[in-house]
Amino acid sequence: ISRSLDLFNGSALVDVECSIANLEGGFTLSWPCVADFQYQVEVSSTLEPDSFTPLTTLETFTGPLATFSIPDPSPDRKFYRVVRQAP
Repeated sequence: ISRSLDLFNGSALVDVECSIANLEGGFTLSWPCVADFQYQVEVSSTLEPDSFTPLTTLETFTGPLATFSIPDPSPDRKFYRVVRQAP
């Protein structure tokens, strides 16, 4: 599935194409990344900007694609976003 993913670049919100792949009992998020930048996946039960909490620590990827697996997601509706920080 290809969807738009909200990527926070500093304080600006940028939409990027991402893919979501189903795994047995979970799924994987993939998004384009910039080498040496740090990324953090956040989760929320609403789309209110201040309601998101970190799901991961800051991670550095070498590019061009970053992935994160969610092995056992909650049955409740969740929203995910990726925060990018410059090195």
